[in-house]
Formats: sequence, structure tokens, C-alpha cells
Amino acid sequence: MANITVSSLREAGAEHWFDVGPTPSDVQSALQSLNEAITSGKVNPELRLVAYEDGEAIGRFAARFDSPGRFYFWQPECRASLPLPKWREVTALLLEHAVHLGASYPTLTYFETKPADDLVHPDDWLDVLVAAGFHEVQCSRLYRRSLSAGEAEQASTTSALRWVGPDAMNEDTIGDLIDECDRDTLDRADIEYGGARHAHWHDIKQVRPVPWDRELTSIAMLGSDPVGIVICGIESANGDGWVMFVGTAPRARHRGIGAQLLGRALRSFRTRGITHLKALIDDQNAASIRLHETHGFRPDPERYMIYRKPKPSVG
Repeated sequence: MANITVSSLREAGAEHWFDVGPTPSDVQSALQSLNEAITSGKVNPELRLVAYEDGEAIGRFAARFDSPGRFYFWQPECRASLPLPKWREVTALLLEHAVHLGASYPTLTYFETKPADDLVHPDDWLDVLVAAGFHEVQCSRLYRRSLSAGEAEQASTTSALRWVGPDAMNEDTIGDLIDECDRDTLDRADIEYGGARHAHWHDIKQVRPVPWDRELTSIAMLGSDPVGIVICGIESANGDGWVMFVGTAPRARHRGIGAQLLGRALRSFRTRGITHLKALIDDQNAASIRLHETHGFRPDPERYMIYRKPKPSVG
């Protein structure tokens, strides 16, 4: 029978890793260290569980905590030679312990950053998630487009609309604008999370290996009022451009501002010599899909999933 064993805290680069066992004192000590790491803002705290059988590691589980109080995790990794019944047993055991460790967090979230087809035993893994009380809240598809040097983008702009960069306002104002743009969209994962202030902005700033780029970020202003924003970045591994967020405040919609934001981003990418672009869009966000397809983006077979386990209500 596989079991979770305990080892001590150790550091690896900028990350803190914890191997935590089922003993309450071990859990409390590790979570206290995690919370201190989160509060410091200087590390990217992660928690790791390792499953052993007869002294041999046969599976591991990684989870990440962040300052808005969210607990993220990914599919456990198991020894390739495990037969499927044993694989299910080990992944279910790791998930059970992780749920226990994350019980104090508002929600537990499985966020898969790999295409669904690249998962190990994907159907069985989703069965394990559902059996543990998780349910799907978002399925996104990757969209791509190529830019050619001679291609022109429409440069028209709404009368009275002007553009500023992110340095023109503080980060709280940017976070408030993103929250407003998100308020009635179909970003179901953020909605079900509970609407923590600036949660989406926090996610954008934390995304790796796609750091957001200030020079590729534009804010649309009507007078002194920020009404829309597009945030882009460049993938570290291959130099591909990412449209990380594009949104318009509800009070300023139906004026073509979203199209101008995205068009402005494409022109900025072209100026930087970026020829391959990507965007990840919720399958149910018809408005965003239509906007991107109008600007030449086409769906890719890759799909990404978010499953969430809500905290049980009290009373």
C-alpha cells in the first residue's frame, strides 16, 4: 500500500518545496512556513507530496499557494510502469492528502497547463478528480495566428479615445479596470472563485514563462476615464507573442474599443518582429472568440481545463 512520507523543508532556487506528511504537527509547521513565504512576496511557495511504496518513490504531487488564498495543483506524476489500477490508487491517495492540506483555503483548483491530450490516463484522472468532489468550471482553447511583415492592421480609433501605457496609472487602478472588464464575462473560473479583488490581475503578473510586457500593454482612455485594456507578453521559451488579456468596461462596450485594443496589440507585436501569436480563450466566451477570429486567430486542437472543489458551506 502506498503511503505519504515526511521529509524536511528545503529550498531550490527561488522556490520553497515542502514534503509534508499526514502528521498534524508536520502539516501545521509546513503550512505556517508556506504562509510566511506567501506574505513575504519573495518566493513562489509550493507544496509537494511524495508517495512511497516499500521505500521507493512511485508518485509525486505539486501544489502552489498564492496571496489571494488560492490553492492550485496539477496532475500527479507517477512511475511509468505502474499498472492502471495502481496508478489510480496512488493519484487518488495523493489528491486525498492534498485536499486535507488545502482545507483552509477558499477553493482548491486543478489548473491543467498542458493540452488535455498530453495528460497521462486523462479519462481516469478526471474520474479521480470528480470522485474527490471537483467539477469542471472552465475549458479553454488555444487560438493562434501568424503575422506577416507586409500585413496592415486597421488603425482607426473612436473619437475622443486616447491611449496610455501601464506606467500612467498605479497597479491598483489597473486591477480595478480588469475587474470591471471581467465583471459580466463568461470567465467562469474567476466567477466561481468568489471574485477576490484583483485576482485576475494577480494571475497575469504571476504567469510564467509568459511575463507581461509593459511595452505591449495599452490602456484605452475616454477623457480621464480608463475604459479598456490589452495586456500582452512574450513566451520565454520560443519568442511567441501572447494576448494575455483584452477587455472593455461594460459602460464603454459596443463602440469598437475591443477591436481597437486588439488591433493595437497586433501592430505592437509586428513592430517587435513577433510573427507567431497565441491566446487562450474560454470555450463559452463567444464575444472574445468572435473578436479574436475577426482579427485572424484560429482555434488550435489544444484545450486546457480548470476543475474546482468549492469549500463546503457552513450551517
